[in-house]
Amino acid sequence: MNYKGFTLIECLVALALFSLCLGLLPPMMVQSGKMNQLVFGRHEQEWHVFLLQLENKLSEGEFVRIKSNKLIFNKPRSVENKVYECRIEYNANNQEIVIRDDGGYEPILTSVARVNFTEQAYSVTFEITFINGEKRYGKWAIS
Repeated sequence: MNYKGFTLIECLVALALFSLCLGLLPPMMVQSGKMNQLVFGRHEQEWHVFLLQLENKLSEGEFVRIKSNKLIFNKPRSVENKVYECRIEYNANNQEIVIRDDGGYEPILTSVARVNFTEQAYSVTFEITFINGEKRYGKWAIS
């Protein structure tokens, strides 16, 4: 009689494949944790680069005012001995914070959902909400 069914060898091969899949599951979970850490680390790095760029740009001029999510400051032009207006503002269309400097356009932070600049006595505070819902806060001292 010829019965259709699994032989012992086929069962052992199936068991070996199943064991292999189960054995690979924990390393995959560890790797996914490392990937998350790399992704969030990139956001952390981008945030700190943004803070440095903001500080450097604002130190080039003199703070004037905040107007509807725009941080406005005057920057001296050494060639003509005049000052011109520069802005750090939120571009809602591209969801980014940009520097508008003498006709230039420089994105300094991307994936931004909302920005709120607030002027206080001797400082400017800002709250930035990213597209993923994460919120970051910063403070810049006005000299």
